[in-house]
Amino acid sequence: MPKSNLIRDVEEIANRISRKNIKESRAIIQLGTWVKTLVDELKAVKQRLDEIDIRVKKINAYGATALTPAEAEGEKQAAAPVVRVKPGELKHYRLTRRLSQAAMGALLGVTPQKYARWEFGKSVMIAPIEEKFQEVQGLSGTELRTKLQELGFFQANGKKTRFQRGQAKEASAPAAAPAPKKEPASPLIITKAQIRELRLALGYTHRQMADLMNSKPKHYSNWEYGACRPPEKIARRLLEMYNERVAKADAAPVGSYQRPFSKRRIYESELMPIAQIRAGRAASGLTIKEVAKRLNVPLTTYKNWEYGNSKPSQQQVEQMIQIFGTPPTASVREATKTHASKGVRRTKHEDGYPIPFDELRAFRGKLGLNASQMAALIGIERPRYSNWESRGRGVPPDFVSTVKMLQSLSREKLQKRYAEVGISVPAKSAEPDGRRKFK
Repeated sequence: MPKSNLIRDVEEIANRISRKNIKESRAIIQLGTWVKTLVDELKAVKQRLDEIDIRVKKINAYGATALTPAEAEGEKQAAAPVVRVKPGELKHYRLTRRLSQAAMGALLGVTPQKYARWEFGKSVMIAPIEEKFQEVQGLSGTELRTKLQELGFFQANGKKTRFQRGQAKEASAPAAAPAPKKEPASPLIITKAQIRELRLALGYTHRQMADLMNSKPKHYSNWEYGACRPPEKIARRLLEMYNERVAKADAAPVGSYQRPFSKRRIYESELMPIAQIRAGRAASGLTIKEVAKRLNVPLTTYKNWEYGNSKPSQQQVEQMIQIFGTPPTASVREATKTHASKGVRRTKHEDGYPIPFDELRAFRGKLGLNASQMAALIGIERPRYSNWESRGRGVPPDFVSTVKMLQSLSREKLQKRYAEVGISVPAKSAEPDGRRKFK
């Protein structure tokens, strides 16, 4: 190995050893510094403990040192919780002084809207405003009235006017102005009952009538309920429509459908009378709910059309024609009615159903079946059969032959029919005369 390489290696080893020694010495110096710091802190703690010990001995011997008034007040304020002004306190102060929100806002130096938010509890007052409110609370009545007058708000002191001797009270009082005469109320142009009759005759809702009058629905509802009167222009327009649509119909009534045992007015459309609506729905085999769903109207609205409480509009009549089919002409209806009178026994529901609801109900009672069993015997659903037995209804033309066939069957054939359908009925319940045998 050359000599130069040997010297360099020795120097590197010496450098490493020296750096290691320096690191160890630095750690020892740092450790000594920490120890010295801890010793100084320990001395300070011991000194503080000695001072506390001396104070404790003095307190035990002579008692606590009395605080000065300023120190006591400062400690009392620091220990007391911060009391915030509540919204109820604001409102109570304002109402007891009979002040407005604008006056209170002026006293506190804010707008009436901002004060109203404080009083309603929608926002919180800041500390400077609370201090100002406490100052206002401390004002006397005279000072408060003076400050309000400076801000432009006059508040009476509540005292009576004093008069000198010999001074007449009448002289000081200003001459009372004569009370204005009330204008006589204008005569009522149209009553709320007439407005309602007009709406029912048109078959409109409140919203549709409001659109017709270029008004809001709530305004029209108030007119019909009698909460207020319609404007004169609209009232005269409603009266004209009432005279055209309702008054003329009352003066020259046409042969319309009348509900049995009912004396009230029946509303029906000239394009599609009530009997035609019921016959069309029965022929289509749809229930009231299904027809109302197809017409996109509430169920009660469609029921009112069939019961005569209101009548459909022209657009709704066109929709029903699309669902039920085109209604026959007057000549065809007369011919059908004449031919039908020869072969079919007339009932009190001539324009409706050949077998009315009461006849169907009596036949079911004669067989001794319930509604579900009768529906299964005919081959339909229970709700549909219940609609047939409701008042004013009957058997649709499509099922008249089936019901008449059942009416003509003997007791033995009815028993076979029950077995085929799966109805279990005692033999005595199928008596043709409907009488039960008792022992």
